[in-house]
Parts: sequence; structure tokens; C-alpha cells
Amino acid sequence: YGLYSSLCGGFIYTVFGTIPQLNIAPTALLSLLTFTYTHSVSFGAVPAAILLCFFSGIIELICGILHLGFLIDFVSTPVVAGFTSAGAVTIASAQVKNLLGLSFNAESFIDVWTNVVKDIKKTNKWDAILSVCCCIILLGLRQIKELGSPPISGEKKKEGGGSHKFKVFMWFLSVSRNAIVVISCAVIAFVLDMHDIKPFSLT
Repeated sequence: YGLYSSLCGGFIYTVFGTIPQLNIAPTALLSLLTFTYTHSVSFGAVPAAILLCFFSGIIELICGILHLGFLIDFVSTPVVAGFTSAGAVTIASAQVKNLLGLSFNAESFIDVWTNVVKDIKKTNKWDAILSVCCCIILLGLRQIKELGSPPISGEKKKEGGGSHKFKVFMWFLSVSRNAIVVISCAVIAFVLDMHDIKPFSLT
């Protein structure tokens, strides 16, 4: 369902979108809030998530028709910043167990860190090494974006020559960093699995 929902927004926006820039909103925070209210309902999490999405759309449609967007001005910047920061910390904490190769169930920030501390001796060193390497590569590729520039057309492109091509290459390398890391890790895990070597939890 996560894969379907992530693709669905893009497909719908290509039909109904009004500007070239695509912004599907803070999906990570929305997913976190959706899970909080739907994972324990009696009639199932998936139907509950669909129902919640439907009612959210109805409310947004009504607010749009009535031009109630000004209400967001009454929400102060510190409140928004605090909510966003808390969501980021919660989501990052939820990934710690995967970074260390641990396996446990936790539903809250405190539960996650309690289980991490309790099971820290069960850390899979190869998962931890791979995680650290991926983080370093991602941060490194993010920094090289400053050395590049997005592709341009016309006379400006001709003026750049080889230097422009290098900057475009560095820019593409930086913006595709997530795909590069995911594909590279998948290939490494696949090759090791072919030789019956399974150092990572994902294999």
C-alpha cells in the first residue's frame, strides 16, 4: 500500500496539476499521523486509512470552496516548526533499528529507544557498516550539488562547453543520490546472496 500511495499522487497530479513543480506535501508526517489513528481500529487499518483520506479530502474541498486558507495564518511559526521537528525526530528514531539490523516491534518514540538500548548487543555489524557508509555517501553526494548546475538551453549552454557538461553531470549525480545508493546496495546484496553469503538482514 505504501508503494501504491506514493505513486498514485504523482499520476493524479499529472492530470489535475496546475503548475510544473510537483509537491505532494509532507507525506512522512501524514503517514505517521495516519498510522497513529488507524493501526488499532476494529475494522482494519487499511479501510480506516482509506476512510480517513476520503474525509480529509472532503474537508479540504470544503475549505477551498469557502476560501478558508487564511485560517493557517493563526497557527504560529514555532508551533509548525515544533511539529515538523518532532515528526522528523520520530521518523529518524524509527529507522534506527533498521540501521543497526535489530528486529522488534515498537509504536512510540520511547518504545523504540528502550528496545534499541535493550537489544544493542544484538546489533548486526554488517548492517551498521552498510548504514554508516550509505549515510556518508548520501551526505557527500549532497554536498557536490554545489559544484554542479541544472541543465540549461540555448546560448548559455554553448558558452559553458566542457565545464558546463561537468557541472550538469555533478548536478545529476547529486539529485539522483538516493537512487544510486538504493540500487548499489541492492546489487551488493544480490551478488552476495548469489554466493550464499548473507551478512545483511535484508537478505
